Amino acid sequence: MTPSRASPPFILTLLVLSYLIGDNPLYRIAVYLFIGAAAGFVALTVAEWLWNFWLRATAFNLEGPPAQRILSVVPLVLGLLLLLKFSPSTARLGNLAMAYLIGVGTAVALNGIILGTLLPQVRAAGSVPGIGSDVGGWVNGLVMAIGAISTLLYFMFVARRAPSGQIVRPLPLRLVAAVGQGFIVVTLASLYAGAIVASLSIFAGRFATFVAFVTDLVAR
Repeated sequence: MTPSRASPPFILTLLVLSYLIGDNPLYRIAVYLFIGAAAGFVALTVAEWLWNFWLRATAFNLEGPPAQRILSVVPLVLGLLLLLKFSPSTARLGNLAMAYLIGVGTAVALNGIILGTLLPQVRAAGSVPGIGSDVGGWVNGLVMAIGAISTLLYFMFVARRAPSGQIVRPLPLRLVAAVGQGFIVVTLASLYAGAIVASLSIFAGRFATFVAFVTDLVAR
């Protein structure tokens, strides 16, 4: 590893680690570089998608079917309506595009959760005993299904008002929600532990780069 190749990550690592002594201009330079690079990448990706998919594949595809060219105007109109949200006087016109995005996003998310995640995982963990699966696989699938269902019911705010005026949830829903809360705690704990391990791995890699850079610099 030569100093010319190691210098950029080494310098950026030092700029980020300078936050340990407090917020300073060096750390802000690293943050600005990261945000600028990320924003530039997103803008380039969107521009490439607009050119390759919308302009070339639909809008300028004169040989394609008329229905396809007409439908290509829909994303353009929805995008223009979203831009109207910047102004308070025209924000109402952008609600249609927002409603469309939220509706489609919710439908896709639910379809992916149920058909793409929940059912395949339960089926893979263990099907009905006696059809090529053991009891342990069936128990794993059952626990997975109970965890998913109880977690979803935890976020259902079905409540009633008691005679004292306090709003309470039905007892069966509270019991199921308590089970879902336990699954949520375990999941968040595992995710947090995974984030710590990933951070330590990244830090170890940056520290190895630092050591290699200093060693190579001293050797010269």
